[in-house]
Amino acid sequence: MGAAEVAAALAGLPAWQGDEHGISRSRRFPSMLAAAEAVVEIAAEADEMDHHPDVDLRYRTMHVGLTTHDVGGVTELDLRLAREIDRVLGEDQGPRALDRTDEQRTRARRPPAQPGSGA
Repeated sequence: MGAAEVAAALAGLPAWQGDEHGISRSRRFPSMLAAAEAVVEIAAEADEMDHHPDVDLRYRTMHVGLTTHDVGGVTELDLRLAREIDRVLGEDQGPRALDRTDEQRTRARRPPAQPGSGA
């Protein structure tokens, strides 16, 4: 894709920036656990598409970069994955469960109390 095509596509992806060589975005989460959960969901989508982003996770901030290496630039596949990443992050329709508090997340992972266990 040329620079003008990528710029036009990025107009519909407001969290993303870049040029014909690659696109990227960052997101800060309420906790590192929430960020890691987002990376896992993104990885599942990437595996399904067989197209994998560069992901950098530092504490509560995730940075994602997309390019099609064998072409040496941005392709429609990168734009499709960018839209999927926005969907995973809940930015296509509003907040999702990725923004739960750590307490809610811990409760969701805790196994139910067994009868007679005193819990």
